[in-house]
Amino acid sequence: SGGRFRCVAETAGQAASRMLLLQAGYYFVGAIQDRGGVIGGRNTKYFVQWAGYGVCRNTWEPIGNLENVKDMVINFNMSHGN
Repeated sequence: SGGRFRCVAETAGQAASRMLLLQAGYYFVGAIQDRGGVIGGRNTKYFVQWAGYGVCRNTWEPIGNLENVKDMVINFNMSHGN
């Protein structure tokens, strides 16, 4: 899939579906912590906190890797001035 991976937002009360998603290779986004680059630019990246992993596992991800969590990206951008 061209280096992309699948991710979904972490939500409460989804234990059964969470297990199925993990088995299907999805990762859960706990929060978006920061943004680098210009919004809408080709090189925009977001600093992602992965649910269930320590902060040392946070990673910078291009917007293309966050297609399933667009609401989180929009909310982050709105709350950070864009």
